[in-house]
Amino acid sequence: MDTIFLGNSFLRWLQALLVFTVIVVFILLVRTVFRKKAKDDPNPGLLTRLLSQIMLPADLIAAIWIASRFLEISEPVNTLLRVLLIALLTVQAGRWADLGVDHWTDQQIAKFPDDDYTRRTTLRGIAIIARILIWLIVVLVIIQSIPNFDITGIITSLGISGIAIGLAAQSLVADLLSSLTIHLDKPFEPGDSIKTGNFSGTVERIDLKSTRIRNLSGEELSISNSELLKAPL
Repeated sequence: MDTIFLGNSFLRWLQALLVFTVIVVFILLVRTVFRKKAKDDPNPGLLTRLLSQIMLPADLIAAIWIASRFLEISEPVNTLLRVLLIALLTVQAGRWADLGVDHWTDQQIAKFPDDDYTRRTTLRGIAIIARILIWLIVVLVIIQSIPNFDITGIITSLGISGIAIGLAAQSLVADLLSSLTIHLDKPFEPGDSIKTGNFSGTVERIDLKSTRIRNLSGEELSISNSELLKAPL
């Protein structure tokens, strides 16, 4: 028991190994049970889908990091474990968020008629944008966790071009959210006659960024979704 190996006694290594084994076995058991449940259920719930998609690398690194608390380890090794833990847990969280978006999208699409291709396509497009934002946040969190890596300085160095991109993205996100509001609240639908501001006509199509209206003279108007919701209908 008093034998020292890599700076730690045999008892400490035994404790760390026991903790590591218990954590790995428990998480693997949870993952296996919920994977079987998800496979047998044609329409599994969100919690079942999430727990069935536990990543083994995230499981292992979490178990290693917790077990390492029972050991005396060097600072470089501790830092490496911390970065790996943050990276893999962030990827796991991103994967769960992605699954959450997918689950919500499927639920909403199921409420639409089979021939309602416009709203189905719009929701799928919004889901794609949401996934891009999720994984962008994942990448930023991982980069921020790396020691001596100043992500704030990099973002600041983008200067005016970064601000311009941000403003453009803000406009795009506003239109996408407005499109989602239109599809869920249904203030109007394709085929409805509406009047907004100086424009009036029949709604032909509701896209991700704009809504197309055919006026009385036969011209097709394309109006930004965010602008459309700002004006009284």
